[in-house]
Amino acid sequence: MPPQEINQLRPTTGKAHRGAFAATGMLCPRGKSTAEIANARSTPMTDLNELYPSKYLSAADLKGKKVTMTIKDVTIEEFEDNGGKVKKPIAYFKEGSDKGLVCNKTNAMTIARIAGKTNTDDWTGVRITLFPTMVQFGGKVTEAIRIEPPVAPVKELNDEIPW
Repeated sequence: MPPQEINQLRPTTGKAHRGAFAATGMLCPRGKSTAEIANARSTPMTDLNELYPSKYLSAADLKGKKVTMTIKDVTIEEFEDNGGKVKKPIAYFKEGSDKGLVCNKTNAMTIARIAGKTNTDDWTGVRITLFPTMVQFGGKVTEAIRIEPPVAPVKELNDEIPW
């Protein structure tokens, strides 16, 4: 393209943004980042967990925090796994939503250790703390829920001397 034609593409007033704006002569809105422009759309961005809700708890539901819950009930449900069917315990809680926690072997064994019983019928009333963490699964690092015993409440100290 000859230099005189390039000069005709340049804007005559204001400053053009580099790249596509400079080539077309369009002015870039001043003081606006591309993120601000994208956020000004009429349709707000939606969290995928809101678009595709699950009936089971996920690490995203914990919002990066530890949550202590009391087991209300445990049911056994069948899931597809690598073309076969596998049964897993689902723990439902007194607090929070109606979502249940699908217990993989790691979490089921942790609840059994905290409860002191391996029979899932005996887990009702057991308090556990759920927390999100990153784990390796199927060769990939992914978010998961893990379980630990709840922190015991701190007893108030009695500084009174008995004599």
